[in-house]
Amino acid sequence: MDDVSRSVFVFGSPCNSNYGKVVFLPNGQLYGYQHENEHTWRMDGEELCLLNIQGQVSSRYHRTGNGWAGTVEGRRYPLYLNTLITTDTCETPGLPPVMVNTIPKAGTYYVEAALKAAGCPSHRLHLGGEDVVDDYRGLPDERVHIMPETLRLYCPLDLVTATLQGGHVVAHCDFQHVIDHVRSQGVLVLSVVRNLRDIMKSMFRFLLYMIPPEPDDFLGQFWREQEGDARVTAFLAVEHERGLEHVRQMARMILADTSPQSIVLRYESLKQGDLQPHNIEKLQAINPEFTQRLSDAFVQTYGARTPTFSGEARQQPDPWCDVFEAYFHKSGMADLNAQLGYA
Repeated sequence: MDDVSRSVFVFGSPCNSNYGKVVFLPNGQLYGYQHENEHTWRMDGEELCLLNIQGQVSSRYHRTGNGWAGTVEGRRYPLYLNTLITTDTCETPGLPPVMVNTIPKAGTYYVEAALKAAGCPSHRLHLGGEDVVDDYRGLPDERVHIMPETLRLYCPLDLVTATLQGGHVVAHCDFQHVIDHVRSQGVLVLSVVRNLRDIMKSMFRFLLYMIPPEPDDFLGQFWREQEGDARVTAFLAVEHERGLEHVRQMARMILADTSPQSIVLRYESLKQGDLQPHNIEKLQAINPEFTQRLSDAFVQTYGARTPTFSGEARQQPDPWCDVFEAYFHKSGMADLNAQLGYA
């Protein structure tokens, strides 16, 4: 029964429809869905019971297949709780669950590797936007970015983080209200930024050399087939809406996040283990020992193999050119870069 509070359930009735998605918090409260008939929950032996606002049992369920089947109390009316996703048990004493929220190509899996080395295991879940969940559990690293939609679920991100009992997830979330909900659960959010010039170059190289376009992605095929400045121009035209606008929106959100809980790590500083004094103070208030382990882990894991880095630096030409520079300024990336503290 220990997986009940680590699951997101789809709640509904075969006689009607889905009512919503719900998490059963360990304290007996419901998260994500609440109604006067479904206000709290408890276990009664092997039965899962939902209670109404008066504290009376309103429905009972027994485990079956991928979830729970039940009925309204005193009636035959059927109900179901189908499991959408269940997170793993991760023992991280003295540390809250962690969400690593990075600008794309700002070291997402480098930070994941460092956290694992520091004793905070990964759930192998990649969260995006408001409700995109890519479940990479059991998938080899080299397959992580190949057709991720085959492993994709759609679920509000704060419902997923509400199930976490230790460990960490990685994310590219550019919605402040989602980050606020996640923090309200006691989850530690680590934002990571990087020089936007290097992010653009990294995205260009990553897509060109490591991620082939899908068979029906004619625009993706088109820009890769060009040469020189023409390839860069086509890349920017095709990938502006696909990825670069997301980079810009995430930079804006991180800059606008004035929460006292905000912790923003700079990718360029991490390889020296530099978490920066204002962040160190906040992290030490949570767990001083872990803060030092994390700093050391960033040094130890820099350059190690990850799902997006082979572990061997390739001698590739610098793709930056006048076309990149013109887009960088026209798109507003240059201004955002300056606000992030990069020249």
